[in-house]
Amino acid sequence: MTKYLRKCTVCGKYTILKEICPYCSNPTRTPHPAKFSLTDNYGVYRRKLKRMDEDKS
Repeated sequence: MTKYLRKCTVCGKYTILKEICPYCSNPTRTPHPAKFSLTDNYGVYRRKLKRMDEDKS
């Protein structure tokens, strides 16, 4: 069931299998965190993207 649940990025309401929120017409995303791994293969890229995002704002 976890792969079906989606959460609106703006209003915070949950929906099932909808890419667009039926309440406010904004995009939805999965509310679940990424799987944890001690060998974080993409950690370098994730931190770089986070740094770029912080510099932008």
